[in-house]
Amino acid sequence: MVVGGLASCKKDLLDINKNPNAATSSTPQLTTPIALEGAARIVNTQYNNYAFWVGFYSGSAGFAKPGTTYTYDISSTYQAGTWDAIYNNLEDADYVEQQAIALKLPMYEGLAKVLKVIDYQQLVDQWGNVAYFDALHGLGHFTPKYDDAQAIYEDLVKKLDTAVAIFKNPATAQTILLNIDSKKIILFNNILKTTDPSTVPLFLEQWARFANTIKLKLLLQQSQIPGRDAYIKQNLIGLGPDDFLRAGEDAAVNPGYQNTKGKFSPIFSVFFSDVATATDAFNSTKASANVIDVYTNMNDLDRLGWVFIKNGPTFLGSIFGDPSGTTNAASFNRNAVNNVLLNPTRSAPIMISAESLFMQAEAAQRGYFSTSPIPQTLYEAAVQASFAYEGLSAKAGAYLAQNRPEVSWTAAPDKIQLIIGQKWLALNSINNLTVYNDYRRTGFPVTSGATIQAPLSTDPNSKGKVPIRMFYPQNEALYNTDNVLAQGNIDVFNTPIFWDK
Repeated sequence: MVVGGLASCKKDLLDINKNPNAATSSTPQLTTPIALEGAARIVNTQYNNYAFWVGFYSGSAGFAKPGTTYTYDISSTYQAGTWDAIYNNLEDADYVEQQAIALKLPMYEGLAKVLKVIDYQQLVDQWGNVAYFDALHGLGHFTPKYDDAQAIYEDLVKKLDTAVAIFKNPATAQTILLNIDSKKIILFNNILKTTDPSTVPLFLEQWARFANTIKLKLLLQQSQIPGRDAYIKQNLIGLGPDDFLRAGEDAAVNPGYQNTKGKFSPIFSVFFSDVATATDAFNSTKASANVIDVYTNMNDLDRLGWVFIKNGPTFLGSIFGDPSGTTNAASFNRNAVNNVLLNPTRSAPIMISAESLFMQAEAAQRGYFSTSPIPQTLYEAAVQASFAYEGLSAKAGAYLAQNRPEVSWTAAPDKIQLIIGQKWLALNSINNLTVYNDYRRTGFPVTSGATIQAPLSTDPNSKGKVPIRMFYPQNEALYNTDNVLAQGNIDVFNTPIFWDK
């Protein structure tokens, strides 16, 4: 079975594009789990560098520091591997989509559309204009033209609407063949784990809510663009809390991760090469002094302990950019039994329900919903969902009862800052790209003057400003030169992504 071995190395198993010794064709049922796991792997492994920039991580005493991350002096090689990983995964998702259309398997077509949106949004959010309409056409299309980033976003929204329509009204009785598919769909705790037909509607409903939630994410990204509110509201007409991922509906992948070398969950594999062998990434990365201070000041040592473990009587953190680091700074919490960040068998999240609820709270506060849900209710549900995701449900009530502006809805003078700040806490090490996007999009958490903040690097060689985008990768500039040059002079500090206003 393909799913059972996915955790080892995605491209070593079923790579329809690269492996000359394997079959050159597959089926949507076989390739969908590969694309799903690939999407989750990218989210969980490619954005730890952004965790430094948003105030989560810092360096360790006695280890070489991540130079370019500390100084912000990035080049065209920075994040280049992420670009390659995303387009590689897009090839798998596109294969699923095309084969699903040809074989009249609309459910798989819908799944593939959602996966392509997830991947393309990450490309746009880091590089702006990218190859989209002219991409993924295979041989003979080595220099695809780049498309306007906003136009890509608008088409992604349409793609999600099409996917939702498929999920709500699949066009053929062969949408799901339970005897074939039940062990191959690995999102939402493999809801098709039995051959009971009654699970099929629930499976499709959850995917519809997932697609709508990604749509909400695309729309909220554009909230700072002048004159864009009407477009956002139009695309949310009739949608309310029942249409998005609900509390406890975490879109997370787990094809059978194990506490065995080569079968770890994605984020664990970044920091451990074997069951008891930490990589340099684990040893050289510690909690930042900033994140320790925030959790401590908010009486939130439980969620702090889910991510980090203290190396002494108290939690200590390193100052981001300090070349010497801090002795005994908190390390990542690693445990093969308990529910903590670095658990080798933990499911790999693409989006947790807390993120969905925080986005709903923001959209409601901005007045985007025609259904008028209550922002405070959604905000408090989001905080509770964050605690629940980390196995700390019993702690949420006391946390929310604090009468302080960084926690309490009624005490907060700026509700959007409150939402984004608490979302920052909830997504610590779970989705660092989303936090980086929020920082660029809203300015929150701020770099000074707030309890929840993202501090600038103190490195003496720092450029003094967080990059707001990436350079196009070196190989892309080499092999697709004309289309890269057509984007003009890219300045990573002053050429924003279209939604970063």
